[in-house]
Amino acid sequence: MNFFKEEGSDIRTIFTRIKNRDFSGDSGIIIKNSIYEFSTSLVTKFGSLIFIIIFARLLMPELFGLYSLAFSTIMLFYFFSNLGINQTLVYFRSKNLEKNQSKSDLYTKYLARTKFILVILVSALLILSAKFISENYYQKPIFLALIAGTFYIFFASIISFLASIFYSENRFREPLFKEIFFQLSRLIIVPFFVIIFMRNFYQHSIQLFIIILSLSITVFLTFLFMVWLSPEKTRYFNFLKLKINKKEKRKILKFSLGVSVITLAGTIFGYIDILIMGKFLSGEFIGYYTAAFSLVTALSVLMAFPTVLFPMFSRIKGKKIERILKKSSYFTFLVSLILSLFIISFSSLIIKIIFGSNYSSASPILMVLSFLVISLPLTDIYSSFLITREKYKKIIFLLFISIILNILLAYSLVTWLIQYNELYAVLGAASATVISRFFYLTGLYLFIWKKK
Repeated sequence: MNFFKEEGSDIRTIFTRIKNRDFSGDSGIIIKNSIYEFSTSLVTKFGSLIFIIIFARLLMPELFGLYSLAFSTIMLFYFFSNLGINQTLVYFRSKNLEKNQSKSDLYTKYLARTKFILVILVSALLILSAKFISENYYQKPIFLALIAGTFYIFFASIISFLASIFYSENRFREPLFKEIFFQLSRLIIVPFFVIIFMRNFYQHSIQLFIIILSLSITVFLTFLFMVWLSPEKTRYFNFLKLKINKKEKRKILKFSLGVSVITLAGTIFGYIDILIMGKFLSGEFIGYYTAAFSLVTALSVLMAFPTVLFPMFSRIKGKKIERILKKSSYFTFLVSLILSLFIISFSSLIIKIIFGSNYSSASPILMVLSFLVISLPLTDIYSSFLITREKYKKIIFLLFISIILNILLAYSLVTWLIQYNELYAVLGAASATVISRFFYLTGLYLFIWKKK
């Protein structure tokens, strides 16, 4: 009861400060940025959900599943083009912005150069490996879609870097405008391409190429909008004559290596289920899984704390940071639990209303994945805290154990259950994901609080 009384008091305080436009102090900064980040997350999640709903109904389960597989593979390479650079930028830039502007700019330009080189290398790697991935591993017609995805990776990576500059400056408004533009343009451009151009082609490979190409065009337009929104930020890409000493490079490298391994492991962790299902299951059942997973992530939109808290975690120490961590964790858990119970109770109705009867098989998958609404936001909060405290080894240790657990469980359950039917196999993969995610969350919690 004391917990609910404290949370009720905190919520009333927050609404009072919003009503009075009182954003002073660290709490005020968090509240103001939370409003922007919540709005951005709301636009992202529900914009993506609306897009997926339209797409799922346009393409039907099989083609939608093949699109999901191709796009997930592209996103896997996209995250390789980050490897913790964005988080490193937020950490070093926010930490030095008030103390030393020139050093902050130096870090930003150096990381911009690193990002640009990495994006080129990752795009080239995708082009070279696309044929093997599509024909030898998946054995599905996604080769041309992967090639088109290189354009998506390039511009999406640059956009994410520019957004990280704003986050490091505690400016959350511009990323919100960017996200609104992207979601609206995607909802217009991609369905237009599908309806106008795809009706003339019946091969899945050509259809998927058109879809990914239209997505790449959308990202390119968003990049132009981001540049128009804040043209002064493009100066950080003027890095041809950049000079940085070895001491500064070592500082960046030390931080970025830890974050890179965490990002790499986290990326594999996030996509291992799709990679395994892509090998053994048909596009139809991958489509069911994607529909259920998209709903889970969309309904977790209220948990927008990690990006907001990351710059604060970089600056604040002592009892104050413990209180912020506890309050954000408790509130997130409370809202997550309610959302999870809601999804479990109405999973069949949710699927039928949103995706239609053709996706009714996604209902039990949604029930299993609903537990991720609890684990994902709490995991982001705890991992963000440990990263700012440079506790990389603990996160990496947990991630690799969790990944191994996920791979073993997913592979074993999918290969065992597929002999009965493909839906059981998808449920097995979903169960493996949930179990491994909660294992990871429990480990993070114990690392943070076991000595408190």
